[in-house]
Formats: sequence, C-alpha cells, structure tokens
Amino acid sequence: MITASMTIPAGETVNIDPGATVTMGSGVTITVNGTLSASSMATHAKLTGSSWTGLVINGTLNLNGVDITGASSALDVNGGGNAEYDNGTITNSAATSRPGPAARPTRWRA
Repeated sequence: MITASMTIPAGETVNIDPGATVTMGSGVTITVNGTLSASSMATHAKLTGSSWTGLVINGTLNLNGVDITGASSALDVNGGGNAEYDNGTITNSAATSRPGPAARPTRWRA
C-alpha cells in the first residue's frame, strides 16, 4: 500500500507489472514528472483505493490494460504532459485533462 503522496522525477521511469494491484491510501497523489508505464493486456493491473486523489501527469503516462478505481480525479494531465490510456477502465473516479499552452496530444481508449 502506498500511504503517502509521491513523485516520479523527470528522467525516471516506473513500470507497473502485469496483474499487479497497487492500493493507495486516503489522499495519496502520484505526480508523474518522468514516465509511468504498464503493458498489462492479458492480466490487467489495478490502481485502487477508496479515497485517493489520482495521477497528476506533467511527464509521460503510457498505460495499457490498467484499471483505475476510487480516485477523486483519476487522470489529471497538465500542460506539457503526454498521456495514453488504453484498454482499461476508470470507475468510481473522474478522468480529467487540462491541456495548457504547451500540451501534447492526449489519447483515451477504454
């Protein structure tokens, strides 16, 4: 369980393994300044919690086959962030995209 907010620094990559379940504590925010990725088509990975904040994307998000549940704002893509979210579900959450002046394309496919 992740109990405190964290940041993936620019230049760093975190990969989520297929089938992994990552549980977030209340109020947890994951800020992605580097890269967060997963390729989990056969066995979906899960990002879950009952009242976590969600993912703030300032860097790169590339999630394929990841289910997100229980976040107040599942995906918040800021100006300059690049997000691709494919073949997953977002439940009991909101998905947000806030492109700024330097925003890159954002693609959602579930």
